[in-house]
Amino acid sequence: MGYDVTKTFRPYEIIEGSDGQGPILCDTHTDGGGWIVFQRRTTGDVDFYRDWTEYREGFGSMSGDFWMGNERIHQLSSEKAYELRVDLRYQGKETFAVYESFIIESEADLYKIKLGTYHGTAGNNMHNLQAFSTFDRDNDKSTFNCAISWHGAWWYEKCHRSNLNGQWGATNNRGPRWEGFSGTNPVTFSEMKIRRVPRPQVGYKIKLGTYHGTAGNNMHNLQAFSTFDRDNDKSTFNCAISWHGAWWYEKCHRSNLNGQWGATNNRGPRWEGFSGTNPVTFSEMKIRRVPRPQVG
Repeated sequence: MGYDVTKTFRPYEIIEGSDGQGPILCDTHTDGGGWIVFQRRTTGDVDFYRDWTEYREGFGSMSGDFWMGNERIHQLSSEKAYELRVDLRYQGKETFAVYESFIIESEADLYKIKLGTYHGTAGNNMHNLQAFSTFDRDNDKSTFNCAISWHGAWWYEKCHRSNLNGQWGATNNRGPRWEGFSGTNPVTFSEMKIRRVPRPQVGYKIKLGTYHGTAGNNMHNLQAFSTFDRDNDKSTFNCAISWHGAWWYEKCHRSNLNGQWGATNNRGPRWEGFSGTNPVTFSEMKIRRVPRPQVG
């Protein structure tokens, strides 16, 4: 069945994963190496039209076409900081896309993808902050099931600008395409891989003095600022995404003044000691100069 691309293409090495979940395939050459490959399509001998469970567990062979499995990708990307690289071939040409950070959230969060800044030559054709969808688990934002319509499984929105798990060889957006490179046609090679990078420095930490007032002390002191694309909180999930805001979250918040306007159930601009889980109708944050305390 097919042939061993680890011997045909660039240097690869199969090693035992540090996560204890079995072997992983490493690309030891591209851009200095160090990449863990989690998706490859080059022979078309593996059917990628699979259900949610199969995409969770993984399928195929590391000597040919395969998908590592969403659960293992989640575990890897949650433990360390990674960047994502996508390598593509079409009509004898090669291109790539790199995203400076990459996280797949848990199954409870529908294996939502979180991507950092894009650079490369392929075009930015991934939908960020989208849940994963299969033909039996429709998590996209379309009125119909994108996975069924485009014969794949992907982080569809309404529906896609890329579809690398689509039907091998199919045209008209149904194949493994990348819009900025192959248009509506299928690429003839794809690899998705991640590489560890240093964690970004935590910035914009807040330092507060003694509280007084009538609203309640509902700020988390000494916390870094978080946004949906920079998760600096202390929770196991991204508070900015879960509560639709940007704030000095801890695990997660007692206030959320940059939350979704008018939203209830903690998602809105609320202040726990004043409005509970409901949104306030007005907020202002302001500063005033005071004498520096004497050092004694």
